Amino acid sequence: MADADRRLPTMESYGLLSVGNIRDAARMFRTNHPHHLQALKDASPIIVDDRFAYVHAGIDPTRSIGDQAPKDLMMIRDRFLDYEGQLSHIIVHGHTPTSDSMPDPKTCRIAIDTGAYASGRLTCLAVSADSCLLRLRAEASRSRGTGP
Repeated sequence: MADADRRLPTMESYGLLSVGNIRDAARMFRTNHPHHLQALKDASPIIVDDRFAYVHAGIDPTRSIGDQAPKDLMMIRDRFLDYEGQLSHIIVHGHTPTSDSMPDPKTCRIAIDTGAYASGRLTCLAVSADSCLLRLRAEASRSRGTGP
């Protein structure tokens, strides 16, 4: 599915599909959902602990964990997904739905984007405080909601 097609369910959930242009949609979003906008502004692009790093899309495997470009953290795909070497941390990421709509743990990364917009399957990864116990759960919703 093309990136633009993936955005449609999100725009629809915010009631923005019927808005005439992008400026009006942005104004409507800012007016109707200021707490969501603030949460996005306040979010850290990467959270790193002793064993894991949590990011939206992934990292550039040629750079150290502390020297990542913000654009890579949000947009990287092939350079990260095709990497099979070791990394300083296990990278927990989304952005690219897995091919079978199930979590995909690998040696250096854990893909948790199960394409909930299309599959109805939302994934959760719980990591114990000592980072020794991982629990992955991917569960399809009984009914697909329309709100954020």
